[in-house]
Amino acid sequence: MDLEEGRVRLSMAATENPELWAFLKRLRAGRRLAGTVAADGIEGLVHLSELSAGALEGPEDVVRVGEEITVVVTVIDRERRWLSLSPRAAT
Repeated sequence: MDLEEGRVRLSMAATENPELWAFLKRLRAGRRLAGTVAADGIEGLVHLSELSAGALEGPEDVVRVGEEITVVVTVIDRERRWLSLSPRAAT
């Protein structure tokens, strides 16, 4: 989590795993995914504005490490190896 910028980032360095890389190559915008909020490991980019319609000081106002959430893949930029995820779109 990047509390200063208010987002969680996806680290594609983990794509050295061939099974994970194959999954990410098949991934399409609009897909629902479930995962656990983590501070380390594979993470998804969730902008702070996607966590709540109201004003927040940081993601910890809405989610906690270890909590399971569902998100929708909203943007896939394979060239930059970047995903954007929205928990609000999943509701």
